[in-house]
Amino acid sequence: MNPLEYKLSGGALFYAIIVILLLSLFSSGFILLNRLWFVENALFLKNTELNDNLDSVDQWLRAEPGIVQAGQAKELDLFGDSSMVRIEAQSWGLLRLIKSSARWRSLTIKRNTLYSGVNNKGCALYLSDNNKFLSLVGKCQIKGDCSLPTLGIRAGEMDGVSFIGIKMIDGLISKSSNTLPKLSPELLQSWYGYRDASFGSTDSIVSINSLTQNPDCTVSFNSNTLVIDCESDGYLQNVNLSGNIIVASTGKITISSSAQLQDILVFAKTIQVANDVHGSFQLFARDQLIVGDNCRLRYPSFAVCLADQTSPKITIGKNSVISGGVLIDSVNENPIPGRLEMTEGNKLTGMVYVNGEVGFAGQIDGGLYCNRFFISTPRGYYENFLKDAVINSESVLARFGSFSIDNAPDQLKLVKLCL
Repeated sequence: MNPLEYKLSGGALFYAIIVILLLSLFSSGFILLNRLWFVENALFLKNTELNDNLDSVDQWLRAEPGIVQAGQAKELDLFGDSSMVRIEAQSWGLLRLIKSSARWRSLTIKRNTLYSGVNNKGCALYLSDNNKFLSLVGKCQIKGDCSLPTLGIRAGEMDGVSFIGIKMIDGLISKSSNTLPKLSPELLQSWYGYRDASFGSTDSIVSINSLTQNPDCTVSFNSNTLVIDCESDGYLQNVNLSGNIIVASTGKITISSSAQLQDILVFAKTIQVANDVHGSFQLFARDQLIVGDNCRLRYPSFAVCLADQTSPKITIGKNSVISGGVLIDSVNENPIPGRLEMTEGNKLTGMVYVNGEVGFAGQIDGGLYCNRFFISTPRGYYENFLKDAVINSESVLARFGSFSIDNAPDQLKLVKLCL
């Protein structure tokens, strides 16, 4: 038999090669697709695991604030199985900034989170014992435990008005000392450098004039802090500043209602907040801080006046709201007391600490620590009198979290996630 009589046609051979090639491509594609699906699935599972680890760190920090202090960095093995998470704590004004990260191979998940302090046994009112009664007039409402002078509390009369409330104190009453509980030195020192323009070595410093070129500025907390140096005086208007930004001046800073400020810190000798300013930021003055009328400083906002030798003073205009906290104190032993002047329609949320006297008007959802009260009317001057005052340490707003006087909060409360 002649084998040449049974030749395979060239066309059939061509088609056979094409089929084999297509099958090879299809098989390779299927293997590649399966590999990609496996990698994507592994990344998804690891991404979920890393985020769960960061959630676990958040829960741990809330329950045990002492795990890491401001200025510290630690690596934690969460479950004893090498699930490592790195956390770094910093002070951001009166808040605590936590930078946490979890890593697996080339995958890294980072979070920047702001926390406030919560004290489980805070007072609604702590009034230093100055051998005077606390006298209530009008529709006063004080809800929560209080520390009061030894002489105690009584119904008072002022300009023909007496106490017409139902109950003077809705809570337990204990005796106060003749001074306020001292603030933690760490709490006071956390912002010293920006009071006198001695900025941090890693700060990015620019002049306030640069805002004319770039009025919209957002800086991540993963970047170096942007410090806007106003030198002697500064005026913030028609700007939008957000994130890891500090505005500092050795003189006066004025904030216009056209300024949109979010999460930033402001340091100056004197700070003037114009009428109708809305935003969420922290203010640190050395001598005086004035908040205008109809301002809404949303949570978490803080108004702080910390003096050297002068008398620190904060004045809050009509119908203005500060949600976060108010702090007035002196760096050194200052014979001149500080002063907080509240006016009609004020609403303060959080801790209010005044090493000095308070002209009370409006409402506080949180706790108030002060040495004495004053009311001045055309008919006279009244010391340790409260008229139509509302203080509630048990309201929903009071549980938002603020700053801790001794810088050792019982718990931390999540405020927000940041860039």
